[in-house]
This record gives sequence, structure tokens and C-alpha cells, in this order.
Amino acid sequence: MVGKILSFIVGITAGIISGVTGSLKCFEKKIIKGEKESYKFRVYYDLTRKWVEAYQLDKSLEELLLDKKYESIAIYGMGDVGYLLFRELEPSRIKVKYGIDKSTIGRGINLPIVAPSSDMEKVDAIIVTAIFAFDDIQKMLESMVDYPVIPLDDLIYELC
Repeated sequence: MVGKILSFIVGITAGIISGVTGSLKCFEKKIIKGEKESYKFRVYYDLTRKWVEAYQLDKSLEELLLDKKYESIAIYGMGDVGYLLFRELEPSRIKVKYGIDKSTIGRGINLPIVAPSSDMEKVDAIIVTAIFAFDDIQKMLESMVDYPVIPLDDLIYELC
């Protein structure tokens, strides 16, 4: 009888430990995911703040790109930031030839969206708006093209 009770207690204890360990691993994954999301939003907040500051100082992204001899560009990442970049450059002397995104579904703008590939039309530079993942994107794109791949935040920070 004592052996059955002891086995029962050991079984319950092992189950509790196993459950707690599994829950902690799941909780740890959620924390890491939350930290990554928080970092991503912080990066975009800082970018937006500097972009607005540049606008208030009458600093022109168009002029900076022209100074660098980037007259035709592609935009990598056609989410909200890519859309805003396109809208800023659309009336300028900079020709945005196409957007690059894994999802080729457009945002209702007059701009072709292509998936990343080695047969993309040549431009003077690709500006990457997904700056939180720039290193990986840069490696991928530089294996496909032989022109500059630039993070948007570098350009914005150069303005101010």
C-alpha cells in the first residue's frame, strides 16, 4: 500500500514538474517574441521620429539621393514604411521603378511589386524599409544584384 501511495506521489510530482517546465518554455518563447516585436516597433519609432525631424528641418530625401547619384531606385518592403517612402518620392525626380516584397500583393498604388529575384530590373540602388532585418535582407539581395542595398534609416539619419 505504501508503495502504491509513493508511486502515486512520485507520478503526480513528475507530472507537475513536466507541466511547469513545458509552461515555462512556452512562456519563454512568448517573452522572446514580445521582445522582438518591441524592438521592431522601437526601431520604427526612432526612424519615424528622425524622418519627421528631417521634414521639419526642410531636409530632402530626394536631394540626398540625387547627391548620391541614385536617380532610380527600388523599395524593398512594401508595408507601411515602404508605402510612405513611395508616397514621398512619387512626385520627386527620383524614379521608383518597383517595389520588392515577398508578398507581391499591391497596396492600391501605381507601382509594380515583384518578389526578390536575380532578374529584377537594374536600378541605382535598393532602399530597404524592413530595417530590423536589414542584415539578412542585404545578404540575400547582394547575392542577386550588383548595385547598392541601403537601409532607409541610414539615409534618414544622414539627413539630420
